[in-house]
Amino acid sequence: MIEDHGVDFSCPPNTVDLDVLLLPGTVHEAAGMVSVQLGSTIEEAIEVLRDRARRYGVELADLGERVIAGEIRFAPRR
Repeated sequence: MIEDHGVDFSCPPNTVDLDVLLLPGTVHEAAGMVSVQLGSTIEEAIEVLRDRARRYGVELADLGERVIAGEIRFAPRR
C-alpha cells in the first residue's frame, strides 16, 4: 500500500533533460564556465555549446576541452 506523506502532487514534474546526465564531465565543466561568461543558466550554456559544436562540426566533448583550456571564450551579445 502506498501512502501519501504530504507530497504535493500538484507541482509540475521535474523537466530535466536526461540527455544532459549522459554528457562527459568536460562538457559540464565547460558549461559552467560558459554560463559565467554569458551570465546564463547551465541549461542555456549547454545549448550554446551544442549549437556551436554542430555549427563547426566538432564533437561536443572536444569543444568542452577547448573551452576549459581557455582556447575558446564566449561573450554576451550586446
